[in-house]
Amino acid sequence: MLRLILAFVAAGVLSPSAWASTRYTVSDKGLFAPTGRSVEFSDRFGWVSYEAKFKFGIDVNARSLSPDSTLDLTVRRTDGTSWSYRCKARDPREMRANINSIYGRGTLVVVECRVRADKFASAVGLDGDMVGSPTLVFSAWLRDGKVETGSQKGFYFLNSAQIGSSVMAQYATENDDPSELAVIFSTEQDIPAGEGMSASRYYYQPTARFVP
Repeated sequence: MLRLILAFVAAGVLSPSAWASTRYTVSDKGLFAPTGRSVEFSDRFGWVSYEAKFKFGIDVNARSLSPDSTLDLTVRRTDGTSWSYRCKARDPREMRANINSIYGRGTLVVVECRVRADKFASAVGLDGDMVGSPTLVFSAWLRDGKVETGSQKGFYFLNSAQIGSSVMAQYATENDDPSELAVIFSTEQDIPAGEGMSASRYYYQPTARFVP
């Protein structure tokens, strides 16, 4: 068996880096920053706060996540209940990543997770065919072997045939663009002490979409 593995490595089928994926874990929690809409998503659907945990490994050369990478999200609501979802990288149709090494800054990992509509529906009290295509965005920086949360975190929603007749229509993006977030996560320590949320403040930085 060992000879077979070495033969694959030598042939380039499996690179050595694919077998040496360092594991990282980053946790994040906070509130929802305003986007400037007349009715913010969190206000309409009673979202109060969020908690996220991103466990991942990466192959920088292949610019891909290890198959066992996961992103867990819990949203707490005004009625005291919560909604949770787990994204798994083993299905590339569900989770994909943009991994870029930026000189002098580190490696930026931006992931998108396509949340199942029927599961997301319970988070907003709507039918599954009325929520469009919900996409969870999360980012992390790797610097000198350490990991910290990035600034781009939240949800965007793709248009669908049904979403136009739903209250979700005002939160949909027409451009399938992760920088057009309808829900923006603001990390607890990023919120200035004694200051309220303001739509004039920037709580995230737009990031280029996935490079093929």
